[in-house]
Amino acid sequence: MVFLAVTFVLACPGPEPSRLELVGVLLDDEPAERVAVLRDPRSGRSFTVHEGDDVEASQELQVEAGALVVRRYRARVERIERGRVILERRQGREEAASASAWVEQRGCRPLLDFARAGEVAMQARIVPAFERGAAIGFKLFSIRPGSAWSTIGLQNGDVIERINGFDLTTPDKALTVYSTLRCARRFEVEVRRRDERVTLVLLPAKELDLDELPPGRGAFVVSGLSPRSLLARLGLRAGDVVERIEGNDVLFTRAGQRRRLIVTAVERLG
Repeated sequence: MVFLAVTFVLACPGPEPSRLELVGVLLDDEPAERVAVLRDPRSGRSFTVHEGDDVEASQELQVEAGALVVRRYRARVERIERGRVILERRQGREEAASASAWVEQRGCRPLLDFARAGEVAMQARIVPAFERGAAIGFKLFSIRPGSAWSTIGLQNGDVIERINGFDLTTPDKALTVYSTLRCARRFEVEVRRRDERVTLVLLPAKELDLDELPPGRGAFVVSGLSPRSLLARLGLRAGDVVERIEGNDVLFTRAGQRRRLIVTAVERLG
């Protein structure tokens, strides 16, 4: 899972809102090399796009003149900018904008040492995980003490389902994560741990001050969230009900579903 507050703003008056969610943007000085990660909320599918790409989302059934008609969302990516993507449709332009989507810049010093990815992979046993015959991610066993896996808070039996909004249902998608997030300075790892949904958030140590988190057991509703606040960078949204904060462990409820978020400061992993 990935857990982002996404707001859609139309670039022209009157048209329907975009049906695609903005997950993140990888910027580059060369516009043709910029990449955006979009998610189709109807199918749950995440995918990458460049400027000029045509995108198509899930079908929608509509009744027109007494007949059932299948409509599909189609758009062309006109421009990718910091925190927003301009989409061109027959109905006009749409702007998918998000204050909480991750934004990265090529050429930065990676938080994770991807050159040692093979070595890190050997620090645990990794196998595909399935549910009702469908792949849902990768399951970890035999995690070595002191390994990168244990450092970020993963445990034996954890199923990693998504990283920064990317599904990990196939090896190809895992390679997409590897190639797209090389310069990421923030990682959001969505994990299924037994019957619990856990999100592990990795931030550079110099950007993480846990004193910014309001400690205690008194519940409060998140509101008036600044995009630069620690709560926003952790992925919390306006309307979330925080039940408890203990150190780096945040227990909260979103839309009636109880969730857990664990924050880890990282100098560099690998």
